[in-house]
Amino acid sequence: MILIFSWNKKHKVNVLSSIIFFKKKNIIISNWLNLILNFWKDENKVPHYFFLQILYNELEKKYLNKEKCFVVDDTLPHELSLILLEKLFRKIILHDY
Repeated sequence: MILIFSWNKKHKVNVLSSIIFFKKKNIIISNWLNLILNFWKDENKVPHYFFLQILYNELEKKYLNKEKCFVVDDTLPHELSLILLEKLFRKIILHDY
């Protein structure tokens, strides 16, 4: 069994990378962006589906723990995406405009 998500502190996928809000010049986000841009200079594919989330986790936990970002809630974006996907499904498949 492959565990995709867990609230366990040892789990390495603990950030929802599809929506992130931060203050300008946030040290973690700035460093994360630099790591990602450097990665793409030499690579053309990610080694793991959750590569960005794992990279963020390692950066925050091992190197910038004192700069840890405040996590509000990651369930609301998932709920929103389900609502939007349902509406899209109705339009495309059921022609329910």
